[in-house]
Amino acid sequence: MIQEITNDYSAGVANELIATTSHEDYYLNKVKASYGAAEYVDMKHAPTSGAKQFAELLKTLPQKPLKILDIGVGGGQSTIYLASIGHHVSCIEPSASFCNVIENAAKKFSLEINIYRGVAEDMINIKGCDFDVIFFNASFHHVDDPLKCLANAHAILKDGGTIMLASESFLRFYNSKKHWQYMLDNFPEKVGHYGGNEHVYYNWEYLNFLKSSGFKNVKCEPNAFMYYPVDHIENILNVGVVRSQFGILSRFLFYMLTAFFFKNRQIFNFFSRISLVGCNFTAVK
Repeated sequence: MIQEITNDYSAGVANELIATTSHEDYYLNKVKASYGAAEYVDMKHAPTSGAKQFAELLKTLPQKPLKILDIGVGGGQSTIYLASIGHHVSCIEPSASFCNVIENAAKKFSLEINIYRGVAEDMINIKGCDFDVIFFNASFHHVDDPLKCLANAHAILKDGGTIMLASESFLRFYNSKKHWQYMLDNFPEKVGHYGGNEHVYYNWEYLNFLKSSGFKNVKCEPNAFMYYPVDHIENILNVGVVRSQFGILSRFLFYMLTAFFFKNRQIFNFFSRISLVGCNFTAVK
């Protein structure tokens, strides 16, 4: 059963809900065509949707069933994946269309998932919550009020619980927010905008958000695809981000170099903290 936790949506979120409604049939057909949860999760329509991203992050957590809140889940690949490997999963998604997709997927794959329709800032309205992990996959940058969101996340996590922000949109240090906003307003397709509720931050801003919200042991972690350059370029090709042969080759060489150099954690920490490369963020209550 889908439970409502939000009564009022901002204008930006309302526009996002309109933009995502058209995807419902696509995902429902994917659920229908998938023989099992693994097949549905393995969709490669976007770099953040593969199971590798979740699997790499989960290696840092206790290897036991965990109570996880998955936020801003879209078609629900992360939610389905986490539930399919034995975790106790709840999810928050503002789109009624996507909530319907997740409900259908959970029924087909015989998974117990608590589905909440609403925005991340209202996670405090979930009753009886004491989560081990709160997980955002490319969704935190859609939040209108990041500090309120993180304050509530801190409140509903168990002591020692972990928060993870994966594959977030970020600005490189040499780019300005003014220029990014200009691109968003005039050339939205070039910044990956799909009509959703977009915000953007430098990596150090994400770190400061977490620290100022009371989280400890705040870290940058390598994106899973940094270690799998072939998979990375395959996913980029699948979404048509790079089309020219030169662009494909240059991207692949870049991914190979980063995979080599970022094996050295000090090098990775330097480049991630100056906001030159993307990363995942983890912190503990």
